[in-house]
Amino acid sequence: MKYKCTQNMIACRLDRGESLLASIAAVCEQEGVSAAGLSAIGAVNYAEIGLYKVAQQAFHANVLEGEYELVSLTGNVSRMEGRVYLHVHAAFADEYGELRGGHLKEAVVSATCEVFITRFDMDLDRRFDPETGLNILNLERSRKHD
Repeated sequence: MKYKCTQNMIACRLDRGESLLASIAAVCEQEGVSAAGLSAIGAVNYAEIGLYKVAQQAFHANVLEGEYELVSLTGNVSRMEGRVYLHVHAAFADEYGELRGGHLKEAVVSATCEVFITRFDMDLDRRFDPETGLNILNLERSRKHD
């Protein structure tokens, strides 16, 4: 992974074989990102996406293997227990333009991927919500930087 920064933006290029989410988390840790928005495009040969079923408090996963365009990725960066926490959704197109998407659990870059991390001027953290079984934004405790 290669990246360059300005005060509010980090532009990343991921190369073949790199884990998309692990790479994003690594640059956020290295650069001390505590709150940000994410967007990306690129190509992958493996992705795990799915849907969270609230009533079952379980994630239903679908695995994509083969050549896929990452046509849209959106998400955010926050912190939970002091560590980077990513919440990411993505849409992938196959060779026929058929789309599959959902919550992104993992993806591996097949050619290249361009990621943009837009820093927010605040801290965001998460807490576990037993009602949904999810780690939700804890906006009661978030504060703006001084």
